[in-house]
Amino acid sequence: MIRSTQLTLALLSSLTLTALAADSPKPLRALYITGGCCHDYTRQKLIIPEGVSARANVEWSVIQEGGSGNRRTEIQNSVYQNADWAKGYDIVVHNECFADDTDPAYIERLLAPHRNGTPGVVVHCTMHTFRALKTDVFREFLGVTSTHHGPQHPLDVKNLKPEHPVMKGFPALWTTGNEELYAIDKVWPDAVALAQAPDKKKDDSGAWIDTTK
Repeated sequence: MIRSTQLTLALLSSLTLTALAADSPKPLRALYITGGCCHDYTRQKLIIPEGVSARANVEWSVIQEGGSGNRRTEIQNSVYQNADWAKGYDIVVHNECFADDTDPAYIERLLAPHRNGTPGVVVHCTMHTFRALKTDVFREFLGVTSTHHGPQHPLDVKNLKPEHPVMKGFPALWTTGNEELYAIDKVWPDAVALAQAPDKKKDDSGAWIDTTK
């Protein structure tokens, strides 16, 4: 996914506004889970929830987990060890970077609430979380397979689905600042590309939605 705070805020705001379109006075209950290597998650855990709540009626719970390099050193104390970790939330935002965790039972506990209907939004390095896992169960959940990204440079992003609720309000084409484009090696059958940015000789999805039930 494109590393763009503006795009992330817009996508999350659009998703939450769509979910609240039924004129319900109750706020959307969102769980934001973050942590790992390579990025300033301490700042992002403030920027993203605050930015979304300025645009939509959302109440956040935020969990930041640590890690050393790409490995979660306190995996046994992770929120995902609790089978009911997502109970009571309407949506979960994953903004994590733990490439080397490969415990199948642990990953199944993470996936279980989503398989049972809890929506998820995944941001940036979550694409490469569990990258060392030999099976595709997490990549199928993501809707895409990605193992690497390109250098930072401005990206020309094309709106592929201007009629989609998430993409309404986006221009037909816009240029980012210096961003990392995550290379998409495979788009899974239930994923729908919403935005695309060319990198070298191929086009990669910069944003998408997975319609898996």
